[in-house]
Amino acid sequence: MNGRLLARYVGKDWWFLLGLQVAIPALVTVAAPLLTLLFRARQGDFTLVWIALAAALVGVVLLFFAKVPLYRQGRYFTFGSRALPKPQRRTYRLAYVFIGASLLLMLMLLVALT
Repeated sequence: MNGRLLARYVGKDWWFLLGLQVAIPALVTVAAPLLTLLFRARQGDFTLVWIALAAALVGVVLLFFAKVPLYRQGRYFTFGSRALPKPQRRTYRLAYVFIGASLLLMLMLLVALT
C-alpha cells in the first residue's frame, strides 16, 4: 500500500497522534544517553567531546567529497548547493547536518560545564 492510498483512509488528526507515538520514544531514546554523557562530562569524561569532534570531521570530509566536482572546475570559493551537480547536493546537505550536530553538542557542553 503506497502512502497516498493510506493517507486517504487515515485522517490528518490520526497521523498527528501516530506521529506522537513515534516522536516521544525517539526523543527519549536520544535524550537519555545524551544527558548521561553531559553529566559525565561535568565529572571530567571527554567522551562527548570526542563524539562532537568525530561528527565535525565526518561533516568536513563529506563536504570535501561533495565539492570535488567544483574543485575540478577550478571553482574553490562557492557557497550554497546551487552550483553542485544534483547527486552531490544531498551529500553537501548531509555534511552540514553533521557539522551542525557537532556545533550543537559543543554548545551543550559549554553550557553544561559553565
